[in-house]
Amino acid sequence: MHHLEEDVHHALGSIGAVAGWLTNTVLSALVGIVVGAIVVAVMNVLPFGHGEKAAH
Repeated sequence: MHHLEEDVHHALGSIGAVAGWLTNTVLSALVGIVVGAIVVAVMNVLPFGHGEKAAH
């Protein structure tokens, strides 16, 4: 991601800093969403907590 951010920054001249930042931010958000979805999917497949109530 960092290398792509630098490439965008250098390629776009005066707006490169903003575009590079946006590139990094959007890619980081996408990676976070994908990793979060994988964690949620794995947690829903694993058998802990299903069928029994937690004592509070």
